[in-house]
Amino acid sequence: MNYAETLGVKAKAVESAIATAAPQVKNNALAAIADALLSRQEEILAANAKDLEAAVQNHMTASLQDRLRLTPARISGMADAARQLIAAEDPIGSVDSGSVRPTVCKSSRPVCRWALSALSLSPVPMLPWMRRPFV
Repeated sequence: MNYAETLGVKAKAVESAIATAAPQVKNNALAAIADALLSRQEEILAANAKDLEAAVQNHMTASLQDRLRLTPARISGMADAARQLIAAEDPIGSVDSGSVRPTVCKSSRPVCRWALSALSLSPVPMLPWMRRPFV
């Protein structure tokens, strides 16, 4: 299992705990993510430079290299996105739509939970392997 798959498995393991956490707990986590992105920006950029070197060595196309490339502006955008999520209303438990069926059965569609990660906060389009579901 590679690094990304390992992260996916770990995320899946804590899925229910995150889904049922109080909004303030989630907001504190998002604030910590935003702060860490900014405070560790140099470390993140150094690791990204290594990733970009490997991308060149592995003949990754220029467009995919651009998707992989982080800049201070992109990292700042990820931190801003995390802070915007803090300001947004927590959708967990709310109902998007509903109806009463002719059989008098009430049907409702709850709002799906948000999957949050540094990757999903990125303003850069996700690579195909990042969209692969982890089971």
